[in-house]
Amino acid sequence: MREELGVVATPHERLQSVRHDYAHGTHVEIVFLRCTLDSHAFRLADEVNAARWQLPDEIEVAQVLEADREFVRALGARG
Repeated sequence: MREELGVVATPHERLQSVRHDYAHGTHVEIVFLRCTLDSHAFRLADEVNAARWQLPDEIEVAQVLEADREFVRALGARG
């Protein structure tokens, strides 16, 4: 969080772990954590194209990376 968004995140609990195998051969494991942020004002790293806050029901599942879809769907994302 600090490197990509310029905020400090304090982790509290593990919410879910997801393993995903992409068709092109990349294998990932993502650990979703509930965190407290020291700020809600992002300072994006040069490598970050864009960031924004969204409520779960504002998220279109098709716009999310495949490995993240199950988790955001459980939060109430559309699609």
